[in-house]
Amino acid sequence: MKILPNHIMDTQLNKDFMTSDPEWSEYLLHEPVIPLLGSLKQIYDFLKSINDFHASKKFIDMIPFEDKKFVPVKGSRHSIALEKQDIYDGAKAELLEWLSKH
Repeated sequence: MKILPNHIMDTQLNKDFMTSDPEWSEYLLHEPVIPLLGSLKQIYDFLKSINDFHASKKFIDMIPFEDKKFVPVKGSRHSIALEKQDIYDGAKAELLEWLSKH
């Protein structure tokens, strides 16, 4: 990414890519603190790594510890914390269960 890497542009991110929860989508679209702007390099880097299931699994597999667990969260999109309540609650329960064993 050598051509205009610092050029800032409107990402025109589709709200349906952010979360499956309509209320969070609307909030994010109108939140003034979180503009949907980015440099070409930021957007390029973001798109290379956004919720790639295989890349996430590979990352977990590379961690040199036996005590780990990869849990795909079905139905989630970019941020589990901004998902529908049932998706969020399921992911939170998985995390708390794992943490309680440690």
